[in-house]
Amino acid sequence: MTVQHLEGLVVRALDYSEGCNYSQSSMYSRREIFHSLIEFAKRSRKFELSEATLKKFLNACQRRRKFTQPDYIQRFVRCFRVLQSLEKNESIKLHYRKKLLQTPVQFVQLSNDYSEWLSMNGQCKNTIETKISRLLCFLSYLDSFGISEENISFNEIFNFKDYIQNKEFSEAYKANILFTLKNFITFLVDTGTLKPIAWHYVGTIFSHKDARLCSYYSTDEINKVLNQIDRTTKLGKRDYVIVLLLAELGLRESDVLNLKLDNFDWSREELNLCMRKTKQPLTLPLTGTLLLALADYIRNAKPNTDTSLLFPRVSPTLKGAYTRGMIYYAVDRYFKRAGINTKNKHHGPHALRHSLTSSLQRQNISLPTISATLGHGSMNITKRYLWMAPEQLRKLALEVSHEE
Repeated sequence: MTVQHLEGLVVRALDYSEGCNYSQSSMYSRREIFHSLIEFAKRSRKFELSEATLKKFLNACQRRRKFTQPDYIQRFVRCFRVLQSLEKNESIKLHYRKKLLQTPVQFVQLSNDYSEWLSMNGQCKNTIETKISRLLCFLSYLDSFGISEENISFNEIFNFKDYIQNKEFSEAYKANILFTLKNFITFLVDTGTLKPIAWHYVGTIFSHKDARLCSYYSTDEINKVLNQIDRTTKLGKRDYVIVLLLAELGLRESDVLNLKLDNFDWSREELNLCMRKTKQPLTLPLTGTLLLALADYIRNAKPNTDTSLLFPRVSPTLKGAYTRGMIYYAVDRYFKRAGINTKNKHHGPHALRHSLTSSLQRQNISLPTISATLGHGSMNITKRYLWMAPEQLRKLALEVSHEE
């Protein structure tokens, strides 16, 4: 690749970034990174947008400057990935992840049939995607031993259970894989691939959903996160509303991403929606802080598009709502900037939902009210959120005598 060709890609990348309404500081950072890459290309005998080049470029930058911010190196990688997409005439992705495991060729049709079966049984799109991703572990295991679905026996299931026990998965994830496997075998029996006796192959699955404490953050920590958002920029105005919807109303990320202007009753100061996970209606009051943030975002930052979505995509090549990856990244980066200790804890959108639950509990809000706020169909689900509040556990802790 010539330097001139690279410079042309950089111009296209900057044009795309300008259309995404990035802040001035973000645009300045991107220009600096692209400039560094062009200078690196000029010093190289041969330049191409390969993984080897990316590694050499990062090493060269590391020698010249110290990456002090936690997400600084990701900015360099992101800019490089954007250029790779433009070179291949591919659409620019919101996030660039490592390539996921692919379904073995011999099981592709079977996986598609299982997806259709789940859909016919009323499973939503996100649930189907989750089950397919869990099933991939089992299908890859069968493929490695050359076993087809017709030849699944008790021995294969027994050996697979022993196989995942040696994997570095959490106990909850191991149980979830087995629950999905049991459901998959039900599908195989239902379609006549296996005999009914196969129902007993997996056996009893022991799972303790409350074995691990939920991720919870205090009100002060949530406020620190909010204070890290630059509300003078369009991106900051959007992110501020997103975090408030998660932290103050406890909405699921799927509901936030698919909110429409019609969901808001401004005269009653209420939010009315049909939850995507449960398909049940939910009405929540809007706080004063959230009302002001919404007004600021809609008037001064919301992109002018032909969609009714509250958070429409700004790229003309991408349609529909943002993916959940966007909202996770929006929350995650502000946790990092705030310096919140997230070791061994989740720090995405659902952690804010858990934090709201714990906050309501500390205010002695009744269980039915908390359950209604979260949109739970059963208070038993809400109870799993409540008992794990750290402050409540500390109050119940018994003092243990210590002897030398």
